[in-house]
Amino acid sequence: GLGLGAIRIMALGSEDLPLAISVGSRVLVHHSLGHVRFIGQVDFADGEWIGVELDYPVGNNDGKVEDTRYFSCSSRHGVFMRRKQVRSVLDERPDSEDQRWGNDASPSVPDIQQDCSGVYTEQEIDRIGGVTHNGDTPYERIWVFGENHLGQLGLGHQRSNTLVPALLDLFHQYDDRQILLQVVFGGSQTLALTAYEQRAPRVLTSGSCSIGAGIPGAERDCIVFKPLALTPHDSTISAIGASATLCAIGYVDGLVVVWGAWSTETKLATSGIVALQCAGDRLVILDENGRVTLFDKDIISIHVLFDDAHSTPIKTIACSLTTCLALSGPNIHLLFP
Repeated sequence: GLGLGAIRIMALGSEDLPLAISVGSRVLVHHSLGHVRFIGQVDFADGEWIGVELDYPVGNNDGKVEDTRYFSCSSRHGVFMRRKQVRSVLDERPDSEDQRWGNDASPSVPDIQQDCSGVYTEQEIDRIGGVTHNGDTPYERIWVFGENHLGQLGLGHQRSNTLVPALLDLFHQYDDRQILLQVVFGGSQTLALTAYEQRAPRVLTSGSCSIGAGIPGAERDCIVFKPLALTPHDSTISAIGASATLCAIGYVDGLVVVWGAWSTETKLATSGIVALQCAGDRLVILDENGRVTLFDKDIISIHVLFDDAHSTPIKTIACSLTTCLALSGPNIHLLFP
């Protein structure tokens, strides 16, 4: 079995803070995790402040403000917040790595339980309202995130940029275990993602995300993860794409999985897929031979956009709703309309 840990986030009122947070506590600040290094009065403002050392360099100091040092940390890892802006994190993961990953020490999709950043099954979302719930499998979960990210990847505070930092927060722990996470934006509201084990390759989770406000009890903008249960496949994922209405995954053996406005799981390329793009409800595929092919919902209707064996092979493609560009060395080819 899989040993799944849990992180529980508690929303705190001012009266709860002294009991819930102390120096050394694990906390969440606008979806950036860190540790409390200081609690008390400061010279730069009135009242009580909490100094937090963040995991990522998205703060604005190193624990020193003006001429006073309150704690020490790396540059841009420090931040001072009011008590109402800090949430306590109760890390309930087992101490033993064998317990954490199960008897076979196999990593799994993290099991996250949070009040403002929760996990819900789609089947139970209407019943549970604002109550948190852990889905039985990683393919039956919805991750919900609040807004006001600090921008852990330097993406700023734009609503459309809250997707990537939040998702990478979930999956960054896989870095040391050779787990790859791929994310692709589809406009400003959707993305496709995969997280899989490079050694196997074993897909841990795949799906698409969008911002919505349909989660009962959610007061903030939400990121809704709609998982895709993939058929076991021996080949390696080589490309993913997303538009506002379509998401797709391509494999090195030419298999493509498409979902959204239309869906299919079939071999659409005779050679390995190098890149793919979702252009509205259409799918554009670049294979290893430099052939660029356009597919719509009727996949029998195939349009070869570019196939010239005498030219420099196409290396990559970039598509919008109305235009597709193919790059081959120094040349740029306009493929449609």
